[in-house]
Amino acid sequence: MKCLIVGISFLVSIAGVTNLLDYTSPDQQIILTWESAASEGDDAAQLALGWAYANGMGVTQDYSMAMKWWRKSAEQNNSDAQLMLAIMYSECDAITQDYSLAEKWYRCAADNGNIKALRRLNMLPYFMLFSDAASPD
Repeated sequence: MKCLIVGISFLVSIAGVTNLLDYTSPDQQIILTWESAASEGDDAAQLALGWAYANGMGVTQDYSMAMKWWRKSAEQNNSDAQLMLAIMYSECDAITQDYSLAEKWYRCAADNGNIKALRRLNMLPYFMLFSDAASPD
């Protein structure tokens, strides 16, 4: 046990960390960088931060936070963020599905040259059909 503690102390000293409570993991550092840039309006950072929240990478998984950051990015015409919003509204069970919003964001992304969005926009009626068929009405 003593060897383990000495070994950890040595590794921590090499990393330049003098207090383990001050240590920030690489994932946390990336999130902090993205949060700073996203707060300043960087659409790519907003897209990345949305992805991190949607997948629980470096943060606790939170779809509402993912949607928040993707919406900010999408409003700046980031077609990938527009696509992610559309997918969430049309396919994600974790949020309330809204096909009119899905169509809006698919169209925005497609108008901005996103081929994947155009393909999914053409498939949207099928998503709606199968969704209605699966509902227990």
